[in-house]
Amino acid sequence: MIWVTVLKHILCRKSLPVCRKFSTKKYSHTVHLPKTSFPQRFKRKSKVALGLENQRSSEQELYNWQAQKEDRKLFILHDGPPYANGDIHIGHAVNKILKDITNRYKLLSGHRIHFVSGWDCHGLPIEQKALQAGKTDFRQLSPSEIRVKAKAFAEDAVRRQMTAFKQWGILADWDNSYLTFDKNYEAAQLEIFYRLYEKGLIYRDLKPVYWSPSSRTALAEAELEYNNSHVSPSIYVKFPLTPEKLPVGLLENVYNIPVYALVWTTTPWTIPANQALCFAVNENYSVVRCNTSGNKALIGDHYIVGTDAIPALEEALDAKLTSLVKLTGKDLMNCTYSHPLTPARVHPFLPGLHVSMEKGSGLVHTAPAHGPEDFIVAKKHNLPLMSLVDEDGNYTPEAGEELVGQHVLTKGNFTGKLLIFA
Repeated sequence: MIWVTVLKHILCRKSLPVCRKFSTKKYSHTVHLPKTSFPQRFKRKSKVALGLENQRSSEQELYNWQAQKEDRKLFILHDGPPYANGDIHIGHAVNKILKDITNRYKLLSGHRIHFVSGWDCHGLPIEQKALQAGKTDFRQLSPSEIRVKAKAFAEDAVRRQMTAFKQWGILADWDNSYLTFDKNYEAAQLEIFYRLYEKGLIYRDLKPVYWSPSSRTALAEAELEYNNSHVSPSIYVKFPLTPEKLPVGLLENVYNIPVYALVWTTTPWTIPANQALCFAVNENYSVVRCNTSGNKALIGDHYIVGTDAIPALEEALDAKLTSLVKLTGKDLMNCTYSHPLTPARVHPFLPGLHVSMEKGSGLVHTAPAHGPEDFIVAKKHNLPLMSLVDEDGNYTPEAGEELVGQHVLTKGNFTGKLLIFA
């Protein structure tokens, strides 16, 4: 028996010629399979090429066939174009496959479909990717040179993305896709713009926009990328009220005593550009005295704050605030204050719909050049738009000798001149 022989060799610690003999025996001649020259496996390159070829022909034939059925009701799906700024990702898959499902459903429902595919070939994301690919500093190039590089990058990205979409089997007239840098497309845009202008729908005005110091360009909201590691100090600032413009009720109770508006902000770098303090017309305010606080600079002074904000302020400042005078938002309407960094500058209190008691002190520091709500208030009340920051994000000479040249998101945001009020 075989097993007896194997066991015998194991016990004797000898080699196993019998096992080796049986393990090398071939049985292929006993298995009857059909003979074919078709390869069992494709090489990766040939498999992809074959798949693309088959899909391009079959899907394009289907699209062209149904496009000729003019007796069917036409269904048009205009593609919201993807950015031509790189290779495809899962977002492209979700977008294109869902649209293709819709198109195929309409096709099976008896419609003739027209999927208008296209690419957005303009914008900062494309320019950045083009410059990164060439490892080029944009400061060394003219705007025209940047556009040339961006266009070449976008053309290559369109080619690669279109190849992938075809491989997925997306039904579309790919040979007639629109590209936003195409001259005919731009001409059509200008023609529509002129029609709007003729109808009085176009006007010229100022609006707040996001600005990127690193790229030295304006940003759309969709282009914003927040640095989660960036830390901006949260400070409370004392704005001294001008005695000549104090509310009547306040003059009667705290006569000849300095009163400050206490304001909380997370953007200290905007304080030099302050032009107003905003309050909520329908809220109540109080004049409080700080009896004790972890910050000695606050003790003994009198502050105007939102009444409902007092408990949160006491906790945040580790302070005990005693209420002395009650005011309404309307009482602050004609008040003014001196700028804490430049006392000669006197600015108004103004009503603002964006003011709430949920955060801060119920008073909002307003720098018209550095915030959407601030800009709206400034435009309504004709405040000057004073920007003390250049395109690189550094303070200009108008900000003062101590701040000039400092970057507002680094050293300029932590300078001692601003933090003395914290």
